[in-house]
Amino acid sequence: MSGKTRNAELGPPDVGATAGDLEGRAGRILAAAAALMSERGLDGTSVQAIADRADVNKALVFYYFGNKTKLFAKIFEHYLEGLHAALERSLAEDESGPRSALDKLHAVVDAYSDYIEDHPSYPRLVQRELANAQGRHDLLTRHNARNYELVRSALGELTDDAGPAAAHQLFASVVGMILYYHLAAPVMLPVVDDPASPEAREERRAHIHWAVDALVAALRCSR
Repeated sequence: MSGKTRNAELGPPDVGATAGDLEGRAGRILAAAAALMSERGLDGTSVQAIADRADVNKALVFYYFGNKTKLFAKIFEHYLEGLHAALERSLAEDESGPRSALDKLHAVVDAYSDYIEDHPSYPRLVQRELANAQGRHDLLTRHNARNYELVRSALGELTDDAGPAAAHQLFASVVGMILYYHLAAPVMLPVVDDPASPEAREERRAHIHWAVDALVAALRCSR
């Protein structure tokens, strides 16, 4: 894009813009960076490419986020906090009254699936970080533990502390069923005509709900 680059210390360009407009630009920068970094990784994504994708002046990237590494960390925090909040909402009790552990687990499936479908860059970023020896494994571990504890507390006595029926095994199975489909979508074409279509996603979600029912039934039979 055209326009003279300003020193970030001088403040953002277009200082007469409204606060809402500037917030919108920050959001566009985050979205652009997430999409590019999920495709190219941190090292393969330039600040200029982010600015071009977001249709903002390059100086704004530095103004809002300091540098590319801090921007990457902000993206992760944004996604991880958003996912945790979505899971919290799915497990909150409402006027309909208490729900069973199975109903709560189905609510988690929907909340997790909705979040992944609404934020397709998230699973690819996680995959890249896990494959990177220098990745933010501590951040991912901390947030994954928070999500696990949230779900585990909702399962009540449905699961055990250890063994095949352990809560952490059920959590890993459910999350794995959701994430793998979205990560493997590019190579699913020989199996599914259009894995990203609403129909294919709905079929996949129905399968996960069916699998959850089967897993829980097996857990109950093993008691």
